[in-house]
Order: sequence, then C-alpha cells, then structure tokens
Amino acid sequence: MEGYATEEGGCGVKINLFDTDGTTAITPTADPKWALTNVAGEVINSRESETIAAGESVTPNLSGPDLALPEGKESARFVIVTGIYDSLTLGDDTKFVHQHKFYIKPVQKKTIWPA
Repeated sequence: MEGYATEEGGCGVKINLFDTDGTTAITPTADPKWALTNVAGEVINSRESETIAAGESVTPNLSGPDLALPEGKESARFVIVTGIYDSLTLGDDTKFVHQHKFYIKPVQKKTIWPA
C-alpha cells in the first residue's frame, strides 16, 4: 500500500504485519525495529534501527526532517520494519522484513511558514 505525506509535516505510517499466507497477523517476538530510507536506500534523518513496540501493527511517527524535501519535488520514501516472529508455516524465530512506500508532496508556499 502506498500513501502520501506533506513536506515537513507530520504523519504516522501504520503497517500491519502478516505471516507468509498474507492473512494471519503476526506479533514480533524479538528485535522489532524500523528505518526510513529514500529510493536510493540512503537512511533519512538518522532513522536507522529505531526501536518500536511489538504488535500486530506498528506505527512509526514521522515529522519535520523525516519529511524534508531538499529538491522541493515530490519524492518517495520507505519505512522498513524488521524483526523476529514465530511463523505458523516457517517455524519459530523467523525473520521478517516489511517495506512500506509512501510519497512526500511539497508545500507550495514556504513563505507562510513560521520562522
């Protein structure tokens, strides 16, 4: 699923986690973390290995520099969630990687922003 955020605004990116069947919700059992990257795979705003509470869904909160656009053009970003879970099909201690792509839309008139 893809979504949109506004340049230097704020948003929560809700990610639902599922087993390999695509329907059974999973809860990480160890080491759930997330990262924020651009399309080139470069980490944005030092958001690498951010800890997150375990649950069937996770919602990293992004704001300000996380959503900055140096070029002032719409740009894609990825929230990548990793961890360990017990899979019904693959067994215990299975590693998962979930990637969520979203776009940042530029603000048209930065002159109205407070200093």
